[in-house]
Amino acid sequence: MLVVFIKLFFAMEYQTILILGIITLVIFFVLREQYRSRKRAQLRNAYRNALKNGNKTKALAIGRRYYSYLRNGKLSIYDEQAINNDINTITEGSKNNFTHIDQLEKLSNLKEKGVITEEEFLLEKAKLINR
Repeated sequence: MLVVFIKLFFAMEYQTILILGIITLVIFFVLREQYRSRKRAQLRNAYRNALKNGNKTKALAIGRRYYSYLRNGKLSIYDEQAINNDINTITEGSKNNFTHIDQLEKLSNLKEKGVITEEEFLLEKAKLINR
């Protein structure tokens, strides 16, 4: 079988061989780009999920892998800063959400006890929500 292939290969004209080589290269580069695109999407999704879950250690590790993959294995100080900014933004956002919820619960308790009126409660609630 291999002998037949080699005989056919050498029997072809050089233009045919050149065209087959070009087609092979195009297929290789298309498949490589598809693989890289899938890998990039997987890392990006894993990084986003780690950030959503609030797991700083996991987000840092996956963030480094993601940015390193984007930069062909070379992680820069700017990438580290971007990862730290993402982690700090997520953790600060979750802290703010908890403080808003706590404050709303306190206002609700004050209203139930009769310390503040319904109008005062609605006014303070609107202020908290609009922050």
